[in-house]
Amino acid sequence: MHIGSAVLARTAAEHASKAMYLADPEIGWKARILRARNLFESSHKEYKSSNDAGRRN
Repeated sequence: MHIGSAVLARTAAEHASKAMYLADPEIGWKARILRARNLFESSHKEYKSSNDAGRRN
């Protein structure tokens, strides 16, 4: 299987961006936890199945 270099570069850039966002030295630990939670929730919403009519919360 062949994966294009553009795909790998974009993935690396996205992960680096998130790491920099979380590792900002100007924020405290509480803000860092909130940022991590927000990233988790947004990624969960992005990849959630569109067929969720019978799901439970």
